[in-house]
Amino acid sequence: MLPLAPNSQFQLKKVRQFFNEPSSFIPTSCEAINFERNLINHGAISQNQFNQLRGNYFSFLWRTSTRANIIVRFEYHQNSLGNKTQALECFYPNALGSYESKFRVVGEDYLKFGRVVSWRALLIVEGKVVALRRSFLWRQ
Repeated sequence: MLPLAPNSQFQLKKVRQFFNEPSSFIPTSCEAINFERNLINHGAISQNQFNQLRGNYFSFLWRTSTRANIIVRFEYHQNSLGNKTQALECFYPNALGSYESKFRVVGEDYLKFGRVVSWRALLIVEGKVVALRRSFLWRQ
């Protein structure tokens, strides 16, 4: 477990989530929602291609006001894995300014282990967690 060392120079500003499961879509006339649905599935022709796009999509908007080597770590729990924590990471060398980090749990991972039920995002600098956001269901 990494030490928590909050630093106001590093901020996780906003989280966007999208769950791409056509069987759970509620019909809507909202053009923005329909656009997002179509954008995610754009290019898929066969059912296998659509299946590879099914799952959870996450986008984290963050910023740093000081130059640093930053790891953005996305940790999550899936429906059928219980307390097992999965993780994905992106590395940003010499980062400064605003960024967007995108993560997705789709295809075989989603079809085999189910929906992401809880998550947290960490900004890590020099082995310390400098910023953190988590879903309501993430265990403390």
